[in-house]
Amino acid sequence: MVAALAEGGADSSWVLNVVQITHEGDLDKLREFLADGERKNLLESILPPTASHSTTALELLHRKVQRIALVRSFCSRMDSPAASGDDGHLMTFQEIADECRCSATDGGVEKLVLSAVAHGLIRAKVDGLTEEVRVSWVMPRVLAVQEVEAVQQAVQSWTQRVGEAAQLLLAKQPQQPTMAI
Repeated sequence: MVAALAEGGADSSWVLNVVQITHEGDLDKLREFLADGERKNLLESILPPTASHSTTALELLHRKVQRIALVRSFCSRMDSPAASGDDGHLMTFQEIADECRCSATDGGVEKLVLSAVAHGLIRAKVDGLTEEVRVSWVMPRVLAVQEVEAVQQAVQSWTQRVGEAAQLLLAKQPQQPTMAI
């Protein structure tokens, strides 16, 4: 893709689109982008060959976008106390399958989560019996403006809850007698 940008053909904006789609982890935009056969063929022609004969470069790109979608879905839930616990943030297999466009029933979620763990994107525990994934850490990444605003709102909400808890503790604190001298 760097070569395609360096050549700077008449319309190389599609390269920027691929980079943005990948960064955003937007599987719908990727599907829409690849629906154009000409762009798909052009992308296939410039992606490096894979070591595996059974996996195409486009499949690897799709998996990468899925992993980014997984990371983004956990990041978007970090401010939700309902999905949070002492040992991480919880998502069900079905939630992951819906957001990352993979199968919740034939091992698709487990493969995706294990791939993200193997790439160092998350630290997670997978519970196959309850079909839940608990993530304790997500690799830091560059945030979009909307994500920065979401983090700001989460910090403001947390600050407000801490302030309310402090006021409650101060209100319940027994009055200490003062001695007159």
